[in-house]
Amino acid sequence: FFSPPHSFPLPMGHTIEFQDEGELMFYILAGWVAPAVGVLTSNLLYLSSLKKVRQARVLRALGTLDPIALTMQFINTLAWIAYALVTHDQFLFASNALRCILALFYVVSLLELSVSSGKLEVRGKVEIMFLSAVTALVGEIFLVSMVLKEPESKELVAGILCTATTTLMYCAPLLNLMRVFREKTASLLHPPLVLTSLTNGTVWVCYGLFALKDPWVWVPQSLGVTASLAQLVAIIIFYKSDKRRRLGLAKLEQVDDLRVDHLLQEYSKNAPNSAPLPMD
Repeated sequence: FFSPPHSFPLPMGHTIEFQDEGELMFYILAGWVAPAVGVLTSNLLYLSSLKKVRQARVLRALGTLDPIALTMQFINTLAWIAYALVTHDQFLFASNALRCILALFYVVSLLELSVSSGKLEVRGKVEIMFLSAVTALVGEIFLVSMVLKEPESKELVAGILCTATTTLMYCAPLLNLMRVFREKTASLLHPPLVLTSLTNGTVWVCYGLFALKDPWVWVPQSLGVTASLAQLVAIIIFYKSDKRRRLGLAKLEQVDDLRVDHLLQEYSKNAPNSAPLPMD
């Protein structure tokens, strides 16, 4: 059917040579299907925190929110957006644009909640991380737009920042695993979220390794795959013994849902023309 070799377009303006239909299908899967799935799973992962953040805003308390992890997510999306702009990669940009907006909303919420909860030390940590990220981003923009001329040098600077922020972001779940095995419970790990994270990391590794052949993409994402696999192993090991704890956490979540519904109803009665959330 084909008379080899043929060219096939890939993102970032790259093309590849294929010899047969099987090789073509491989590059379609790695170069288009995998990153398209990655865009979906990346945004789903960040949307998963929206419910808890909105509940915290209504209850005016940090609750179980992890300020460091949420702030690192914002920093990481900034780094990947910068890399996407440097490399002109539409998939990387699409997977981080909405995430960046959501993560910024989470950071703004954390700053307000830390004040209303009386935890000013949390606000201080978030502010330091936020300002450090913006400073690093401004420095990167200056380098890639005014100092560096070669595309390879620009990718190097942006890639180093991506690798550093992704490594720091995945340090938290890896460190939490030590606590999981020490306390012999993985009840706080959510299997659907872990599986989504594993899928997300896997498709980006495939995209970076086989389609782009770009270590700045697949190497940091492989850390996410490692973290997700370790979490999945912990869930399997402690799943039976965690059954009672998981039921208890589910009941607590139901109680929080009822509290939020009650507060929203009371707020809508007292201030029908105001914003739906007390902090909006």
